[in-house]
Amino acid sequence: MIMKRFIHKIVAIFLLCFLVAGSTVKAQQFKPNTEVGFIGGVSYYLGDLNTTHFKNILPGGGLVIRRNIDRRFSYKAELLYLNLAADDRNNSADTIAINRGLHFKSPVYELSGQIEFNFLPYEPGNALYTWTPFVYTGVS
Repeated sequence: MIMKRFIHKIVAIFLLCFLVAGSTVKAQQFKPNTEVGFIGGVSYYLGDLNTTHFKNILPGGGLVIRRNIDRRFSYKAELLYLNLAADDRNNSADTIAINRGLHFKSPVYELSGQIEFNFLPYEPGNALYTWTPFVYTGVS
C-alpha cells in the first residue's frame, strides 16, 4: 500500500514536470519583432577652418527601425540629421585665417539600410540567447 502511494506520487511529479517543461519550451519560440529607437548626440567639423577638437559643437539626432526576422537575420533602416559649421573668424591664433574670413554651416542628412547576420542565435529579452558576434553590410 505504501509502495503504491509512492509510485502515484512519482508519476504525478513526473507529469507535472512534463507539463511545466512543455509550456516553457513553447514560450521560448521566437516571434519576429520590430525595434524603434532614437539617437541623440553632437557633431563638429575638424579641418582647415577648424583645427581644434570640440569647437562649434552642434546637436544631431536620428531614428532607427530594426526588424528581427529570426534569431539570426535582421534588417535595419536609419535616418540621421546633423549640422556642421566652422568659421575662420573664430580662429584667434591665425591672422591669415581671420583675414581670409571663410565660413560655412551645412546640414547633413543620412539615410541608410543594413542587413545583419548573427553567428549565434540571438533574441532580445531571452536569457538563453543574450549575446552573439555578428556581421552587417548596408548602403548609406
